[in-house]
Amino acid sequence: MIKMIRFLKKEWYIILILLVSVFPVFLYLGNLPFSSWDESLFAMRAYHILERGDLLFNFLEFDSYKDHSNRKPFLTSLLQVGFWKLFGISELNLRIPVSLAFLTLLCIPGFLRERLHLDRIHVWCFALLLLTSGSMIRNHVVRTGDQDVFVCLYMFLAALFFYLYLNTEGLKKRKYLNLLVLFTFCTLYTKTIFAFMFFPGFLLYAIYKRRLKDLLSDRRVYLLGGILLLSFIGYNLYMNSRNPFFIEGFLNHALGRYGAVVDGQEYKGFSYYWLGIYNKSFSDFIYFLVLSPVLLITKKGYKYRDLQIFAWIISLSFIFIISLSKTKTFWYVIPALPFVALVLALNIEYFFRHLFRVLSLQWKGFVYGIVISALFISPYMDVMAKVVEHKYMPYYDFEMEGAMIKRLEGSLPEVKDYTVLIKRENPQTSLYTSWFNEQKKYKLKIDIFPIENYKVGQCVLSCNYNLSETIRKKYNYKALSDWKSCHLMQIESIR
Repeated sequence: MIKMIRFLKKEWYIILILLVSVFPVFLYLGNLPFSSWDESLFAMRAYHILERGDLLFNFLEFDSYKDHSNRKPFLTSLLQVGFWKLFGISELNLRIPVSLAFLTLLCIPGFLRERLHLDRIHVWCFALLLLTSGSMIRNHVVRTGDQDVFVCLYMFLAALFFYLYLNTEGLKKRKYLNLLVLFTFCTLYTKTIFAFMFFPGFLLYAIYKRRLKDLLSDRRVYLLGGILLLSFIGYNLYMNSRNPFFIEGFLNHALGRYGAVVDGQEYKGFSYYWLGIYNKSFSDFIYFLVLSPVLLITKKGYKYRDLQIFAWIISLSFIFIISLSKTKTFWYVIPALPFVALVLALNIEYFFRHLFRVLSLQWKGFVYGIVISALFISPYMDVMAKVVEHKYMPYYDFEMEGAMIKRLEGSLPEVKDYTVLIKRENPQTSLYTSWFNEQKKYKLKIDIFPIENYKVGQCVLSCNYNLSETIRKKYNYKALSDWKSCHLMQIESIR
């Protein structure tokens, strides 16, 4: 505790980073229902571990859900289970660990500032760049209970410790290797093969530093790497013993996505991630990247040459690898964004420091910080506008059932027995049905199209226009509650 106080006295701006993060990260965080698909699947896993005391091997154990094996490792889910155990089952308590992981990510350059030889303004810029990125403050990343922020944090730490390992001698070198393996382990047991997707960049950087021979001759690399791989092989064999065809399903899922377009998506082309970074991630600041070749080529004594080259190698190699995949989703690129932000932070700081010098302005840290911060006011407000926009409404119209179930809990708490009519299986509805039935003494049932014959007095919830129209044509009903596309109807007679 004393060390933390001393650290914060020295790195006081970290408190400021946390303060400006509060609204975009936490505001209305618990308002929306669990999102389909991934967040609801993570919530299912956490719920099963908490309530059953063992791992979830197949999502089929939830009411009216399909055969779907649990192929993602459980390590980070245990953190979310811990929050549910301490603070109760809720959307907010699944998402808070993700929010805290993001705040940690913002502060990592501050924690390693002296080791990386960064200035405070670099850390401040880095945090603001990620905090105002449209690719970060949104669903499936910071604003939901998905685990991509954790993956991003683990991979960022692993990469920085590799950088320090390769640029350090003595006992600290061993410590950095241990930390590299630790966070590779965390990534591996959160998102499997993503743990190794920075490794080609590691090799390229080692070649650039002329340290490849040293790296390959370090016996601890093979020892720790072997332990890591053997543990993962053992994990997969165990999962396969509990759920036949688990390994086959894992290979088809992980490698199949790379070689073919799956999950009903469209092929988005090689340029998808590159354009995404340009248009969505750092659109207001992307032009500062052009400073890098100028600094690296013409500035012989440039202090951050190695760090810039490392960040460029890691981000470019990673984006190139995922761009070859046939199946593309925006959150796959998230692990590269801290390195893009790091390069931008270095360039922004250099630009304004040089500008002050050219204009013969006196260099004052406070004034300089104000000038830099002014750059981020507009992007910050844009991010906040999106947070407010999704204050109550789900991101997608097929997620309305969960929102309506929560809404009915507040507006019609006495109505606890009704059927949720859906067009096809979805994890959100299965999760809410199990959660409300087991924890809140509801009697919810799920009906999947085609529609069954409903009895007089039966209550039916539909959030799909076509399904609602089918009920209206087939039955006389009493409207109990209407909201957006959702309707709770009590059957009175057959037409």
